[in-house]
Amino acid sequence: EKKDINDPEGDGFVGLLQMTVLPYIMVSIIANLGRMSLTEGKALVINGLKILFLLLAIGVVTLVLLPLALPSWSASSFFKPSIIAVEQPLNFLELYIPSNPFGSMAKNIVPAVVLFSIFLGIGLSKIDQKKNLLHSMDVIADALNQINKMVIKITPYGVFAIAAYNAGTMSFDEIQRLHAYIIIYTIAVLLLGFYWLPLLISVTTGIKPKELFGATKSTLLTIFATGKIIVVLPQLINNVKKLMRYKDGRDDETSAKADIMMPLAYPFPNLGTFVIFVFVPFVGWYMGNSFNALENITFVGATLFSSFVAPVTGIPFLLDLMKLPQEMFQLFIISSVYTDRIRVVLGAIHLVALTIIAVKMTVGSIHILWPRLIRGVLVGIVLTSFALIGTRVYLAYALGESEQYESFIVMDLSKEFKTGQIKDVSVLISDTTQRKSYNQIRTIKNRGVLRVGYMANHLPFAFKNDKAEM
Repeated sequence: EKKDINDPEGDGFVGLLQMTVLPYIMVSIIANLGRMSLTEGKALVINGLKILFLLLAIGVVTLVLLPLALPSWSASSFFKPSIIAVEQPLNFLELYIPSNPFGSMAKNIVPAVVLFSIFLGIGLSKIDQKKNLLHSMDVIADALNQINKMVIKITPYGVFAIAAYNAGTMSFDEIQRLHAYIIIYTIAVLLLGFYWLPLLISVTTGIKPKELFGATKSTLLTIFATGKIIVVLPQLINNVKKLMRYKDGRDDETSAKADIMMPLAYPFPNLGTFVIFVFVPFVGWYMGNSFNALENITFVGATLFSSFVAPVTGIPFLLDLMKLPQEMFQLFIISSVYTDRIRVVLGAIHLVALTIIAVKMTVGSIHILWPRLIRGVLVGIVLTSFALIGTRVYLAYALGESEQYESFIVMDLSKEFKTGQIKDVSVLISDTTQRKSYNQIRTIKNRGVLRVGYMANHLPFAFKNDKAEM
């Protein structure tokens, strides 16, 4: 079924943004995993994976908790295409198992493509004669980056086209509701980037938050201004080296490992990108259909793989997976003018935490400070609870009550239809054995009654108003 393009300029811009994302992630994962056996020690890679899983576990908890900050909200739109669409059951094997990698690429099935890239990278790491192939992949990655830079130059025009389209087709109340997502994501960035991750670094390595941000402050400001981590990745590595050298006096050993760990970790998910997928449960809330437990499990599982790619590719996939309207993605593009800036800051702090802790685990200088950990976790729980509850109270006050559903229910029936007789009938099947020459028009005339099928109790097709009139 072809999709109608109502906003060709905005849709074209989004398509250009998505064009290089999946190929870039594929060649990056394959190349970085493929060269592991050339330079990395096994212990460093294993420790890096352990810390990555720990950080993603923190991200999963955050994704589950953040929607709790959204107040109760009746349906923004009580009609969804899924009401009349025949939904296909979710195929988890197709979602995660790349039985046909090229088919997964063509259908933009992100988890399967990422898993295929990981396996191919690991397989390549066990082959000796791969130097030329890895070099070629690096060249392709650089070329894709150049294309992306060209597309980025037209970002102001693309965002303007999307904003203009949404301003003309959405009510002010609908656009205002977007600020709920911006607020909860900002809170997530502040809590994770400036409390929980610095706490994790502090209790494992002894590097205090003041020392951490003192060394990385200028780099983080540059990342916020440019919206890109890659442009200052060497500077970020130097900040990490300076921190570790200041703390334990080791230079050559930790410097070499930091040079390996951070570039290797860069293509993998970071908390900034992972948590921004909270936009998907936000859309569910926005549409008056908050996720249940099973939907949450499906969403989090798919997000773990979708976070390997940029949100511009992962979020449309997840919206489709969770049966949510694709047109809501344009709201995400509007919000990304701001959220992309803070997303990369949290991503940079994630990379710093992963690199420092993994390197120090490898060189054997990790000592967990239990009193500081217990005290910090208790304070963090109180701080997080206060932030979520405070946000929920504020949003309930700011958004008010939705009257859309009630105003629909109380509408009166038009007088011109009151001569008709409406009956609830569970089955409308008769004369099924009639001959093929059966004339429906003649039968209707003879019967004197026109029977019309309808979808009972499915807003907005049929319903009973407050006077119990069908």
